[in-house]
Amino acid sequence: MIKKYFYLFITFFCTFGFSKNILSYTSSRHCYGANPNNVIIYWDIHDTLLDPCSEFYTLKRKLRGKLTGNLLKNIFTFRWTGCLTGIKLCLDAKKRNAGGAYTENQLLLKASEYREKAEKTPKNRKQKKYLKFANQLESYAEIIGQFETSFELKSGIMPFLNTLKRIGYKQHFVASNISNTKYPLLKAKLPMIFNDTMIKDGVTVDVEGRYPFVQKPDHMFFKKMHKLANPNYDKIVVFIDDKIENVIAARKCNMIGIHFKSIRQLTKELNAIGIFMPITHR
Repeated sequence: MIKKYFYLFITFFCTFGFSKNILSYTSSRHCYGANPNNVIIYWDIHDTLLDPCSEFYTLKRKLRGKLTGNLLKNIFTFRWTGCLTGIKLCLDAKKRNAGGAYTENQLLLKASEYREKAEKTPKNRKQKKYLKFANQLESYAEIIGQFETSFELKSGIMPFLNTLKRIGYKQHFVASNISNTKYPLLKAKLPMIFNDTMIKDGVTVDVEGRYPFVQKPDHMFFKKMHKLANPNYDKIVVFIDDKIENVIAARKCNMIGIHFKSIRQLTKELNAIGIFMPITHR
């Protein structure tokens, strides 16, 4: 009886206790024997190629201060819509982009909706409430919009990319949830990595198109990636991202998904799928 429960415990522990690590390494496809020219590597930007710089943390503190101040005002004036949005933004501020459910453009969209409501409402307290909330959303959007460009090159990433190119893997593209309006700014800030010889323009979020925007982990985003560099589905596509949900989605779309944690770990994962890196990166 004890033996039976012991085996059940071991099975449960192996299934759930190690599932995250197993998920990080397993992939149904590999690059063994493949011509490097037929391998395309897509890179996420934030927290993969780049790390937050000091400006990022300054903006984060600024956003938290503004959120807390407006949140208290909304509570005491019974603006429940503003209050709930403020709470959600406060919780999301712990995340990388401090937007979470809200990006800069989504907030501006919401702000314009409240301005339209204000125009249709007679001049009274309700109209003032709509206008004040629209101003709050626009002030959040202004700060969140600066987050995407407040990054610098990750230490060791340039030598790593140069090594990949030297051993024949030369097709590198961007695959990020950065908006197509902010990406040119980041590209201008870091031309040494975002150019036609290093990492080419790839797939970003079209915020000028239809809402809701197509972004990771939506399967349509990964279809765009195939359409850009692998329209005939005859090449091997490797996708590297720091968010596991995006990696899982990529694997479902016929890609080799790698969950990025560090350059050392990425080297091991690339070796495991047949992209052999020199010993210096192991």
